[in-house]
Amino acid sequence: MSFSSYHPGVIILYFIPAFFCCALFDQPIFTAISYGAAFACALAVGGRRSLIPCLITLPFVPAYALYYWSFHHFGLTVVRENFAGNSLTMESFLFGLSLGARIAAFFLLILCLFHVFSTDKLIYLTGRVWPRLSLYLAVCFRGFPRMRQASSACFLGRAGIGFGLREQGISSVKNALKVASAAFSWLLESYLISARSMESRGYSLKGRTAFAIYRFDNRDRGLVVLLCLLLACIGAGAALDQTRMLFDPQIIINRITPLSCLFYAAYAAFMLTPVLTGAAAGAGYKRNLRRM
Repeated sequence: MSFSSYHPGVIILYFIPAFFCCALFDQPIFTAISYGAAFACALAVGGRRSLIPCLITLPFVPAYALYYWSFHHFGLTVVRENFAGNSLTMESFLFGLSLGARIAAFFLLILCLFHVFSTDKLIYLTGRVWPRLSLYLAVCFRGFPRMRQASSACFLGRAGIGFGLREQGISSVKNALKVASAAFSWLLESYLISARSMESRGYSLKGRTAFAIYRFDNRDRGLVVLLCLLLACIGAGAALDQTRMLFDPQIIINRITPLSCLFYAAYAAFMLTPVLTGAAAGAGYKRNLRRM
């Protein structure tokens, strides 16, 4: 079973710290782990659909470093001067490289989140905390595809009476605005009908329960314990100032010790959780097949 099969709360417990770690940890080894793990997770979760976005981030990182290097001038190690006479320093280039890698890792994690965290999981979590917001989200998510269908029907209807897409100039703009107005009016009317329908079903009554297909089982508990242990180890590394690096005015980094390697391993294991859970599930499935 893949990482998406876990409880939505467990998935959120992974992604929220992962986003914060990618944004805040600028030590080179932690930054490399963030980008490499996000790259592997996006490929493992999204498959071929994530291949092109992942490959785009490869030239983005050095390109962003060069851009940052050209417009930000700080540091003591001067490499050269640009055409305007400004000093281009090694510190600014390395900081731009680190920042570009963190931006790319953040983007890949968002891509991974879109593949793992579906709409029904979002509605489930918000329904536990704020049921009214869950209802609004459900109605909105349902309304967008229906609005697209209504727009297509309006276009076909107007094309049948001679106001189709073949028009040019101002007529095509007027036609598009009329279709958008009709579709938006239909969407508002559908929202009103949905609200009255939910009210007639007793949605606003106290003590009303909600059905959910998600259950927090032992597998989820085990992963939560593991994630908490890894986060505790990562937090200890952050408290010991192992996750940061100074770039201005000069590069200052803490000494790498055997204890630092423990922090690196814990962070890599945490960031690779979607990949490791999928690999463990695949290994268990093959083992069960051999037994059969």
